[in-house]
Amino acid sequence: RDVSVLKQKLTIADWSIVPGLLDEPNVTDADGEAVPNYRAYFDVEFYDLDNKLVSGKDSWDFDWTEEKYEGQQLTMVLVLKNGDYVELTEGSEDKHVFNVPAAKEPDPINSVDPTISVLDPDYDTGVDATYKSSGVPVLISNFDGKMISFLTAGTVEIRINGGDPIKSLSDLVLKDAGTYKVELRITKKNFKWNNGGKVISETIEVHKQQLVAPTLSDFTFDGKSHDGASLSEKGVLSGFDSATMKLTFTGAPTLRNVGDYTVVISLKDATNYEFIDDVDEVNRGEKFLGFDENLTEATFNLTISKYLLKVNDAASWHKGDDGMITGYMLPADLDPSVNDALQLQMQIYASAEASEPLGDGAAVEIGKDYWYALGISGNDAVNFDVENARYQYQVELSGAAKFWNNVLGFLKNYWWILAIALALLLLILIIVLAVKKKKKNAILAEEKRQREIAEERERQERLEAERREEKRMEREERMMAMRQQPPPAPAPAPQPQQPIMPMMNPMMNPMMNPMMNPMMQMPQMPQPAPQPQPQPIVQQLPAPQPAAGGASYEMMRMAEEKARAEERARLAEERTLNMMQEQQLRAAYQQPALPQPAQVTNSATEERARLVEERARQMEEKLARMEMEDRIREATAAAAASAPQPAPAAQQSKDVSIKLTENAANILTNALSGIVNGVAAQPMQPVIQPVQPVMQPVQQAPAIPAPEAEPRRRSRG
Repeated sequence: RDVSVLKQKLTIADWSIVPGLLDEPNVTDADGEAVPNYRAYFDVEFYDLDNKLVSGKDSWDFDWTEEKYEGQQLTMVLVLKNGDYVELTEGSEDKHVFNVPAAKEPDPINSVDPTISVLDPDYDTGVDATYKSSGVPVLISNFDGKMISFLTAGTVEIRINGGDPIKSLSDLVLKDAGTYKVELRITKKNFKWNNGGKVISETIEVHKQQLVAPTLSDFTFDGKSHDGASLSEKGVLSGFDSATMKLTFTGAPTLRNVGDYTVVISLKDATNYEFIDDVDEVNRGEKFLGFDENLTEATFNLTISKYLLKVNDAASWHKGDDGMITGYMLPADLDPSVNDALQLQMQIYASAEASEPLGDGAAVEIGKDYWYALGISGNDAVNFDVENARYQYQVELSGAAKFWNNVLGFLKNYWWILAIALALLLLILIIVLAVKKKKKNAILAEEKRQREIAEERERQERLEAERREEKRMEREERMMAMRQQPPPAPAPAPQPQQPIMPMMNPMMNPMMNPMMNPMMQMPQMPQPAPQPQPQPIVQQLPAPQPAAGGASYEMMRMAEEKARAEERARLAEERTLNMMQEQQLRAAYQQPALPQPAQVTNSATEERARLVEERARQMEEKLARMEMEDRIREATAAAAASAPQPAPAAQQSKDVSIKLTENAANILTNALSGIVNGVAAQPMQPVIQPVQPVMQPVQQAPAIPAPEAEPRRRSRG
């Protein structure tokens, strides 16, 4: 039956220091009770500053009072006597520095204790640095000339990891990465540091320099035996530094032939360098397998694939001076060593589907197509693949045979392009003919329209001439009828006007007779002039608005202009006739003293009326001619345009036509007014009544005064 025994746990919290006596540990058990007989559980060992044992295993009786240990610093280490039953708790202080008392208390060697540190821009702790090939220098501050003299005399020593004393500060350099304990020791018993001890120490950590692991990718066989430098030059290995790294591989004697390889990139100086392990897997590449435990090796999987030889490539086949294919040329990117390790066999086929090549010595005809293939053999045949294709080639003809052969070949291969070109040419020809026909039809249509306009213009001119002739004959007939009419019966004589003053008997006033007789014999005063009749107003018809319609619209506009001109001529004629009738009526009411002058006056009046009529007729013909010219100009402008356009010029032309018509009407009105004024200017014969035996007032016949000239109507056009 097995029995387990629990170990007794002891704890050393600190040490008790009593001047002149050996320092003793404060040991407690698991319950926190002091263990006074701790020496039954522990032995003590004494080590000097060089970490050398100066006492035995059971050294509680070690004589540390010897003169050689006076003023020295010894390290006490507690060792369990029986570890099977007793154990120390974690954190127990089982090591203690004991300063051996001296006969005389030592003096401080300097007023300020020195400090130990390193300087590195990557760290701010003062005790950390990164490895450098030149080493990491250690800095000691507060180490003046006095301390340097103590260093030279051996009173003060500088030691690294307990090694030999360093005699110069310039030699205080940490060469490699690692953990270092730098100590400043006082070797004389008469001196101490201000902290009371003989040693000042500092632990400095020099870290390894970290490098980024390279990346590696697969590549195709090229005939070369590769290492790290050649793979970097080829571009499949990046980040490789031959100064700090080396490349090894497994799977074949050399890294050349097709296959799978395990490539290891390791650091040459594993003490001072390591790979960074905080880069994600994607950035390391898909071929990365992992790092070793110390981060000094990176492992990759590499595959070299076969090289593909292209057959259907004209540049790969060598041709002689006669045009015959003589062999296949390897690509220039392959190493020349492949030429000796690879044999090529050229195979010629009569067609692309032929399964058997032509026999050896078979003649190749000029101008006939053949298909070439490639076979390989030799040591490097495993490193190549051949394209599954055949190269079509024929030895070219010369002269006319070559030309006609090329033409036939082109027609055979590209007949559809010629068909499309002919179809496009035919389509273009049809379009050109259609455009020309359309243009010719448009020209014929335009000529036909011009002829229709010319014919219509001639017809309108004939109609206008016939209309003027008819109007002239109608005027002559009316004037003839007016001349043949008898003069109207004279109006009854006006009643004698009653005298304003009562008739006086001449006998009553004899002196009035001489005065009254002349008054009785004076001519009668003319009666007030009759008011002129209102003149007829020439109505101005609205100008036709432009609208589409070609020649038919032009004819309609010309008809409207013609209607306006006829209306103005009719009004002028009526006005002339009215004035002539009024003149005849005035002449009938007038009682001239002599009949002969009256006839002369009537003849002059008729002559003036005839002249007025002739001038009106001439003015009307001139007006009609101007209107016809305007219509011809407008019709010609409309025919010249490709399509009827409501251009502003047409509107301006109509405005000018209206202005001319109104000015002509004003001229006609002024002429008629001048005729009337001429008739009125004739001297009127006074009518003298015979003197009756009895004195009575004589009533004079009313005289027809000269009518006032009618005011001219101003054109507002």
